[in-house]
Parts: sequence; structure tokens; C-alpha cells
Amino acid sequence: MKIRTLESNQWPTLAPFFHAHNVAPARCLHSHTGTTAQAYGAELATLPSASACFAIAELETGCAGVMGAEFSLESKRAWLRGPVLDAALSESTASDVRDALWGRLSVALPAGVKRLDSFLDIGNVTGLQWYRRCGFIEQPCYFIYEAQRGQSLPTVPENVHAASASQHASLLELAHLVFPSGYLTDAELTVANNDQHALFVIADGNRVEGYVYANIINATTEDAEVYVDYLVVRPDARGRTLGRTLLQAALSWGFADHGVSKAALTVASDNANAQGLYASVGFKLLATGVPMRLDRGC
Repeated sequence: MKIRTLESNQWPTLAPFFHAHNVAPARCLHSHTGTTAQAYGAELATLPSASACFAIAELETGCAGVMGAEFSLESKRAWLRGPVLDAALSESTASDVRDALWGRLSVALPAGVKRLDSFLDIGNVTGLQWYRRCGFIEQPCYFIYEAQRGQSLPTVPENVHAASASQHASLLELAHLVFPSGYLTDAELTVANNDQHALFVIADGNRVEGYVYANIINATTEDAEVYVDYLVVRPDARGRTLGRTLLQAALSWGFADHGVSKAALTVASDNANAQGLYASVGFKLLATGVPMRLDRGC
């Protein structure tokens, strides 16, 4: 078996392998970036070379498995992709490939990365067992929902707008309150909206009562989708349909302004109120994901 790390210009070449083998139920949801090889390749090509890495395992028959990670030195975190393996491998060979990939990737990750997260389909029983064997701790499940663009497109409500500079302090205070370990940095939350991502708020003066952050994935392919990363309402402002209003703004931005045909989001399995909201506007359950976490060197 040959294990090697890839240069960033080689990452898009992994697309056909991901497309062929990252399928339900043996699916890594962090790796699932589209339904076509083109979508996988487009997404891999956009990853910053300084904040990702990929390892590949090769046998005489060709590529046997891939494992990668995106990481942030600012947040000291990494989000693992895979391991995704050739489905034809025997059980013993698959186990050896997983271990070899993890051995190479764990060394390739910067020492400053202290928290590692994976996100596997609940049906990926073998993968979940392997992560547990490696010391990862299972976290509460999340549901992934998807919605298709309808004939009637939503519009941005009048009380929703991009955050102003004077509202940034309140925005960040709310983000840290509700998601203290969120994966978006302060800089990402306060950067100006563009064609790739947008953050909208509902505010009372400079006090942000709620916000939604969305980005467009695979924008240059037929598999483009608007992904709602965060939908947050301040605890004392709930019960006023602010969440529905903010979600409408995100869908309008993606569907009406950018012509995207579908939307997706992730919600905690115990958040029944949010699940009811998403179902009421056309979102349907696509997959159930199991987060696995490892804290190292802490």
C-alpha cells in the first residue's frame, strides 16, 4: 500500500472517486459536496491550499481510499473528510486503509489544531465504529434538510437587512451566546455580503435580535445550492416569527437573486421547533448525521 499527501492542484482529481464511493449508507457528510463528479471537483478546486489537506491510499489496483480535512488555525479546529474507501475492498483491507490514511493525515494536520470533528451518515456503521476505536466521542445527532425552489419565489422582508458596522458588536455577542463553539470566525460573520455568502439581521437599533447566514455551494455547477449555515434568534425575542422571516430572506437571496434551485440546512435532532419551521416552508429530511469529536493535546 502506498500512502501519500496531495498537492492542492491535485485535489480536484479526487472528484470521481468521491462521487463513486461517498454514497449512502457508507457516506461521510462532510465530504458530500454535490451529486455529480463535476460538483465535487468544483468544490475541491475552491479550497484554500493553506487550510486543507488530503491523503490518498493506493493499491496495485488503483486508489483504495481518501481522507482529508479542512482546518482553521484561528479556531484551532479541523473538519475531517472521510475516510472514503473503495466499496470493493475486503473488510481487513478496508481497516488497514483507514488506519494508514488516519496515520498520514493526523501528522499532516498543523500542531495548532486541537479539535477534530467528523460527520458521518448514521447508516455508516463501520465508519462510526472506526472513529470510536480512534478515540472520537459521539455527539448528538443532526438532521440534514433540503428544499427545492418553488414557482413562487420568496422576497426579502422589509425588516431584514445586511448588518451595519454599528451592529457588528451586538451580532458577535449574539453569535457567541448561542453558538460559543460555532465554526464561523468573527471576521467571516462581519465581512460584507457578496455573491457567495450573505448575512442578514433583524435589529432594534444597534441591538441584533436575530440573524441568518447563508452561502452558495457549487455555484458554477448545475448542483448549486444555498446552504443556511446559521439561523439564530435571541432567546428573549423568540415567539415573534423572526426565524421564519430571516429564513425567508436567505431563501430569497438564493432562489430569487441568484437562481439557485435548492436549499439545505442542518438542525439538531432535539430541536423540534426548528424542525417544524423548516418542514412548514418545504424542507424535507435528507439524511441523519452523527458528529464525532476528538480533542487532542488539551
